[in-house]
Amino acid sequence: MDGINVRDHGKTLDGKRSKVQCNYCAKVMSGFFRLKCHLGGIRGDVTPCEKAPANVKELLRNRLLERKRENIGKEVGKLCHPDLPLKRNSSPNSTSVSHNKRQNTRSFITEGVTIPSGSKDSQTASNDETKEDSASRKVLRCIGRFFYETGLDFSAVNSVSFKGIINATLDLSQVEYEAPSCQELKGWILQAEVKEMQEYVKNIRKSWATTGCSILLDGWVDEKGRHLVSFLVDCPQGPMYLNSYDISPFMGNIEALQLLLEQIIEELGVENVIQVVAYSTTGWLEALGKQFMDRCKGVFWTVSSSHCIEIMLEKIGMIDTIRETLDKIKIITKFIHSHATVLKLWKKHAHGDDIIKPSKIRSAMPFMTLEYIVSAKQKLEDMFASPEWNMSVWASRVEGKRVANLVGNHSFWVEAEIVSKATIPLVRLLIAFGLLCCIVRMVKNQKSQDLISQQLDEYRNAKGCFQEGSAIGPRTTISPANWWSSYGQHHPELQKFAVRILSQNCDGASKYGLKRTMAEKLLTNGRNPIEQQRLSDLTFVHYNLQLQQFKSPMKSDILAEEVDPMDDWIVDEAPESVCLTGDSSWMGLDSAEADIDQRGPSRFEAKKEPR
Repeated sequence: MDGINVRDHGKTLDGKRSKVQCNYCAKVMSGFFRLKCHLGGIRGDVTPCEKAPANVKELLRNRLLERKRENIGKEVGKLCHPDLPLKRNSSPNSTSVSHNKRQNTRSFITEGVTIPSGSKDSQTASNDETKEDSASRKVLRCIGRFFYETGLDFSAVNSVSFKGIINATLDLSQVEYEAPSCQELKGWILQAEVKEMQEYVKNIRKSWATTGCSILLDGWVDEKGRHLVSFLVDCPQGPMYLNSYDISPFMGNIEALQLLLEQIIEELGVENVIQVVAYSTTGWLEALGKQFMDRCKGVFWTVSSSHCIEIMLEKIGMIDTIRETLDKIKIITKFIHSHATVLKLWKKHAHGDDIIKPSKIRSAMPFMTLEYIVSAKQKLEDMFASPEWNMSVWASRVEGKRVANLVGNHSFWVEAEIVSKATIPLVRLLIAFGLLCCIVRMVKNQKSQDLISQQLDEYRNAKGCFQEGSAIGPRTTISPANWWSSYGQHHPELQKFAVRILSQNCDGASKYGLKRTMAEKLLTNGRNPIEQQRLSDLTFVHYNLQLQQFKSPMKSDILAEEVDPMDDWIVDEAPESVCLTGDSSWMGLDSAEADIDQRGPSRFEAKKEPR
């Protein structure tokens, strides 16, 4: 009987052996280890079996208790203060009291039970229990990661509703899964996540030598009047949270703020930092920016580039002549996009092209659309002169006649072409001027500057190795930085420069939408060192988990965003209608794809055709 095999007293209900049924009472539980506890009468994870033979119950109980005493003896030597968190560089396998408590309750789950004598069955049982324990810890860590990422209060693990969610998700039938305790969330689970996140951050850091990185500032004044700022680092490998500071004591002391920023740059590696992206151009940031640019010649100080360009283009669009022309262009786009049959007719003449050219820079869209419509003049004229148009109901409608007359007006096209020729070069000049500034500031060697300028000519003319990469496929399926890595190898000076420039983020920290609550807690005094270190670890994991999840697909860095279906270049502004139930009308829009013959494009609801 000493070589008892627990598998003789239960049976698996699935191929993965995650559900096991007792042969005596038919109770279902997860894993053979719990079956041992069930048969041995060890309370904790399962209820004792009332129908198990006395000899089976006694043998398994003795073996379990003996093994439990051995494990407790081993753990006593490792026992630490229950409130002392592990260091960030510690092993996730290190044990805390919260883990010991689970050991006591669940009977040495980390090592399992082995039956002496070295039999094959005994070894198999031990291996299975080790796998079961590993799977259990994995589930506990997943739950912990959810709490860390969302910032939920740890006490929620004691909620009956939360436990119900876990059991329903795991579909454990009669088996109730034990959620992690608050102590475990503060202890070994948190330290395991800290260690894993440190490895993630370490891998990001390795990429900086090739791509460089940007420091993003996110500052605010909290309810207590404190001036707080968080530092993020961004690169193609992914964004990461660095730290948060209360700079209230240094307000007005630009030298101290400059020193803080220089220390952060030194920590990241001066050779790795390409730019610092501020969140404002006013207040202390204005003074710091001026001093920083004077003292740190190799690093750019900037505000969100897309925001700056957007402001410039908005100013351009306010010029009377330009605004009037853009309004006329908008009349055409609204009409075509508002009626399914007209949109279908346009697609036919334009070979499927969209008449509106969306852009990630909101204020650039009107100018890009204007440029396209000028180039598509013949297509528009052909459409409004076609038999399909003349036979459509819109040809006799006031709205249709208005647009057709506009397209047939020679003076309109003259104005549109003049405005396009005047504005599009300005849009492109913003990019070209920025390129020249980058070359001069980032490349100190005059010879290298000259080489880059010469190699740029080959790039513009798609010569040499650039000819292969000029095809549509490579340009739309890989990011710009990766494109240069693949096709710029014969021009190393230009390649290195291009990769580091194109790898930088044009936007500031605000695009990540990180909530500031955790940082505010971290920067509040009054905790003992243990709790402060634990909160520091939690903040590190919390923000980096959110940034890790934010990581966008590669294509979003290349393709322009689709135009908003409610944009005023597509539809007229209208007051929001409300249903009797109080629901807004937009919530009833069907976003599913539909046949354009019936409903127009899938991005919006076209107007119903008059009969």
